[in-house]
Amino acid sequence: MNYSKALKIIRATKGLSQQQFSAFIGINPSLLSRIESGQRSLSKGNLKKISTKMSIPESLIKLLAVDKGGINGLSKEEHHSLAKSLLTMLMNTEYGLE
Repeated sequence: MNYSKALKIIRATKGLSQQQFSAFIGINPSLLSRIESGQRSLSKGNLKKISTKMSIPESLIKLLAVDKGGINGLSKEEHHSLAKSLLTMLMNTEYGLE
């Protein structure tokens, strides 16, 4: 999983600088910088924090973090969660529920 890529995509989509993003999600700016540069890994706790603060399901963050190898590294439960999140998101968008 390449959470560095995922976090950069999320930040860019929301139009936030690293400083703004770290302040909003409550992660030390230095730690965020090291995660985005690939020097540190993203902990499960910080993944949860980002998911909650940004209102993005963890499974979608994991999808953004998929490497060249694809989603084969995900567990059956993670595949199910990802599919459910995508379906919910698509249905909400298609029917104007967001």
